[in-house]
Amino acid sequence: MKGRKNQIGAQSKYGQAFRDQVARDYESGDLSYSQIAEKYGLPSKELPKWWVRCYRKMGEIVPAEVLTMTEKEKQEVEALRAENAKLKKQLEDAELRALAYDTMIDVAEEQLGVKIRKKSGTKQSNG
Repeated sequence: MKGRKNQIGAQSKYGQAFRDQVARDYESGDLSYSQIAEKYGLPSKELPKWWVRCYRKMGEIVPAEVLTMTEKEKQEVEALRAENAKLKKQLEDAELRALAYDTMIDVAEEQLGVKIRKKSGTKQSNG
């Protein structure tokens, strides 16, 4: 079992660069702590408030210019954006297909007078 000897404070699940970005965003913007927390998906406004207070006290907010992306990181971001766009399109197509199937079943049930959809919780027959 690994102890916490010589450690100060709790281990954060948020990386240093992320905390710097959140603090820098608050410092340079018009957003409140609550708005910053919402923007970054943080559980409360207390985290950005704490980070900004600590960094102000220690003067450790890293300027934005220092955290520039490498060419490889820029390519990875572009690839992720392209993949995200592709997945959004696939989701949209799947939702349209599901709507078309539902409409087709509704029309068939109405015209044929037969229930096609099974009620939820019914058991399958054993043939």
